[in-house]
Parts: sequence; C-alpha cells; structure tokens
Amino acid sequence: MKILFSPSEGKNIPTLSSMMSERNAKIYERYLGFIQSSSESEIGKMMGYTKLSEITQALSFITLTPKLSYAIELYSGVAYDALSYTTLQEDEKSWIDDQTLIFSNLFGVVSAKELLPFYKLKQGEGFADFGTKEIYQSQESELDRLLSGEFVLDLRAEFYKKLYMPKEHHFSMEFYKNGKKVSHFGKYYRGIVLRELAKCKGMEGIEQRLEQYGLHSEGSKNSKNCTTLTFCIS
Repeated sequence: MKILFSPSEGKNIPTLSSMMSERNAKIYERYLGFIQSSSESEIGKMMGYTKLSEITQALSFITLTPKLSYAIELYSGVAYDALSYTTLQEDEKSWIDDQTLIFSNLFGVVSAKELLPFYKLKQGEGFADFGTKEIYQSQESELDRLLSGEFVLDLRAEFYKKLYMPKEHHFSMEFYKNGKKVSHFGKYYRGIVLRELAKCKGMEGIEQRLEQYGLHSEGSKNSKNCTTLTFCIS
C-alpha cells in the first residue's frame, strides 16, 4: 500500500546532524544558490513572505550545512497536527515511514522517512530555472514504477494532483459538510485518516473507525481510474 500525502507551508525546525541524499543535496544547492544571489524582495516572493522579519527568520535556518529532519516530522500545519506522528506507537510510525509518500514543493516526491532541511517555497512558486512542475515531470517514470501494482490511496490536495496522477486504478477521499466539499478542514481529516490507517495497518474497517471523528460514509463514486470514497461531516 502507498499513501500519497501533501506537505504544508509550515515547517518545524530540524535538529538532526546528518546528510541528505545526493539528489536532494543538489536541489538544495540550487535553492541556496538562488538565495545567495537574490534580493530580499525576490526571496520574499519565492517564500511567500512580505515582511522582512519573516524572511530574516527563515534565512537563519537555511545554511550551507543545514540540520535535517525526517520529512514526516519536518512539516507542520493542520494535517500534520491531526496525524500527531510523534504520539503514535513505534510500529505505527514505521508503517507510515514505509507506506507514505509526501509531495513536496522543492524536492518532488519524498518518502516519509527521507531526510530534508528546512526550506520555504510558496506553493506554485519557482526560482531561477527551477519549477515544481518540472521536478515532478522528471520523476514521473520513477513514480509510475514505484506505484505499479500497489494499492494507492491519494490523500493529497488538488494542487498536487495536477502535478502527478497515478496511471493505474487508485482510491481517494472527499469530505462534505452540508452538501458542500470542504477544503481547509479536509486537510485535518486527511491527517486523521493517515493516523487511523497507521493504527490498523491498512484500510480494513476504515469507515467504522472514522465514525468516532464524526465522519460518516456516503459511499463512493468512480471516474476514470479512480474510486473516490465520500464522507459526510456531522
């Protein structure tokens, strides 16, 4: 099974002294090079910041030899708060580490246990000759091979679905309240879903397990090669 998950704009501060993969180190080198040769306004645009204090604070963690964090612990925000990875049992963490792929804005798709540095890159922004879309295009064949034959559950936000879609049949989830599809709160429930998957190591009984959070199954719908499970928020 593979879970496709979104990143978040918010980041925790890494604390590990280790090394990135060669691929990620090269991407970070390009990112750092842009920062070193650009104006504050250019950096702010890339990061999505307008205040000098925000830019300065972010830059204090972006260094030539940065501290690192496992990807699943680097990101903060609504979905990651709901997941609450650090409160899971060790076997549950290991399950997430092995099954979850996070679609980052800078590094492309990374495993939950991949080591990453702190960075800030606004969703949809590029810099110099870098673009998120191009990163995913370069990874497409690799992703196709990785997901081939797997049960895939897509818990990503719509932005990341536009960057890459599984070629084979897969599953996704949508959440509705008062007949309307929710967006911001959808992040929270996607985090809850990943937490419950980790506890039971898979999809069995997921509808029943989500009822404790006020989520009630409304069945499913099919489109192309995707089955979407729909839930109503009470």
